[in-house]
Amino acid sequence: MGSTVWVITILKERPWIGIVVGIILFFILFVLKRWFVRKLMVDEKEG
Repeated sequence: MGSTVWVITILKERPWIGIVVGIILFFILFVLKRWFVRKLMVDEKEG
């Protein structure tokens, strides 16, 4: 629980860090999804 309180404290003091981290996480998920869909498409063509 201590680390959660620490994160909340940082986000209260510097809200922009939360925005930057959110954008990075969203971008990573977006890239992973595209890669996964592309992999599925290639598997379907070969199969």
